[in-house]
Amino acid sequence: MEDHSAVRQLIRLALEEDIGKGDLTALAVPPDVRAKAKLIAKEPCVVSGLSLVTEVLEVFGADAKVHIPEGMQDGHSVGKGELLLSFEGRARDLLTTERTLLNLLQRLSGVATQAKLYRDTLGDSPVKILDTRKTTPGLRYWEKKAVRDGGLHNHRQRLDDGVLIKENHIRASGSIELALANLHGKVASDIPLEVEVTNLKEAEEAIRCGVRRLLLDNFAPGPLAEIVKRLRTLSPGIYLEASGGITLSNLRDYGQSGIDAMSIGALTHSVRAADLSLLFEFE
Repeated sequence: MEDHSAVRQLIRLALEEDIGKGDLTALAVPPDVRAKAKLIAKEPCVVSGLSLVTEVLEVFGADAKVHIPEGMQDGHSVGKGELLLSFEGRARDLLTTERTLLNLLQRLSGVATQAKLYRDTLGDSPVKILDTRKTTPGLRYWEKKAVRDGGLHNHRQRLDDGVLIKENHIRASGSIELALANLHGKVASDIPLEVEVTNLKEAEEAIRCGVRRLLLDNFAPGPLAEIVKRLRTLSPGIYLEASGGITLSNLRDYGQSGIDAMSIGALTHSVRAADLSLLFEFE
């Protein structure tokens, strides 16, 4: 779970970025005016980030109370016009925090919606779809949670969660064998270790070095299927992950190649925000 203090720090930064020294426009509203706001989906989407609404209001110090409909939770698919939540409080507070709330929930719900689209497109294939570290700085925990809300899976959260020796690590070290030798004794044995390869020769070298997890980068689905057969013959039970060039249009082809998983940066780096809206009523 994300450190609660880190969540608060993120929200403070977002509010400071938007408000600056103070919301000048909100001064047009008398301080005693109360308001009710409803967060509505303007299109079908998957909800993510609902708990951040309360966090934003609390960090801001808003005089407000949040109401979430029964059954509404992160990962829930909603239709156009459906109510996600409502809150009530001092009008100035709600108007000032409106943009920060929407920015967070629209982004995260967009990620969750994208994830569900990929999941539904792949169908009942046992292949896992994973995200990457191509996330918005500061929002990684929440974007990766949104991927899970959409029904998919996470790759490593941070660089200390696992070893992934990629092309540039190999080039800087001199070879796969030398890169692995440089790591010897420096990483705990229970930390996952994976090596990125771009051709069959590199894959065979990694297997000779005892590697049991390979990231097969930028292989087309047809050649990939043949390489997977070869590698499973050389190393039965080896974990094989594909990445690079995987899109909705070829997702099923990759899913039929015999791999265990595929990692897709577009789950987080190329997402359209969900269309959500706050509707206000003033007292």
